[in-house]
Amino acid sequence: MLALSIGFGIITGGVLGLAALGLSLLFRTVKFINFAYGDVLALGAFLTFFFNFNLGLPLVPAALLGMASTGIVGVIIHKAVIKPLREGVKAGPLTLLIATMGAAFIIRNAILIIWGPEPKMYNVATQEAMKVGPFLITPLQLMAIGISVLIMVLIYLLLQYTKLGKMIRATSDNIDLARVRGIRTERVVVWTWFLSCALAGLAGVMLGLMGAVDNHMGIEMLLVIFASVIMGGIGNPYGAVAGAMIIGIAMEVSSAFGLSEYKSALAYLLMAVILLLKPKGLFAK
Repeated sequence: MLALSIGFGIITGGVLGLAALGLSLLFRTVKFINFAYGDVLALGAFLTFFFNFNLGLPLVPAALLGMASTGIVGVIIHKAVIKPLREGVKAGPLTLLIATMGAAFIIRNAILIIWGPEPKMYNVATQEAMKVGPFLITPLQLMAIGISVLIMVLIYLLLQYTKLGKMIRATSDNIDLARVRGIRTERVVVWTWFLSCALAGLAGVMLGLMGAVDNHMGIEMLLVIFASVIMGGIGNPYGAVAGAMIIGIAMEVSSAFGLSEYKSALAYLLMAVILLLKPKGLFAK
């Protein structure tokens, strides 16, 4: 039972890691928390359901379209909400945070109007679990953790070795200096919004595969994702992934001890303990 819970924890941690990576990457660049992130995650799951169930596309192309669509939604939030406030009235981080809360309410209610309150299931064949070492895992779950690892590696390579990645790192370190050095920081910010929200959409798809696509999944996961980012060290994308893996395993292992109803509370308790020991997080810079 414990081995099974650890296996589920690794899968959950991998999915949380995708979302935490995107949120941390965005925070590091724009310097405020995007409270619409959880609802963008849910929107990615529902858009993928639309492409998969309503349009009849296979899951992988549907997920890619869902990712791209949520990335575009992120750019729209930036262009229509954040940029006018930041450049027009010189709004501070608190005002921008509240603005993203408004965007979250709009997305959440749009999901409710379009798809209704009932949970949805993707159109995929039922699969039997297979034994991988001490773990029982379905092919879809194995694919989910494999894709999560692959995407994290690709994001690392993007940030370290590509021109766009170097511009993102420069902009996140000092946006004014990056602008002086000739970097088109507005374009960098747009790409960061796109990447961050695309990662949220993919995480939503993964969560939908592990259970059901539900219009409450975004707000339920948002606070757990925040806990992962804070535990890893705010502004450190790789620390956020590590924090997500720790929280994911802890949440699923709690089920082995009959504490499944307190998973979210356990995530916050673990975060509080870590912050008492390391106030800036495990991997703060």
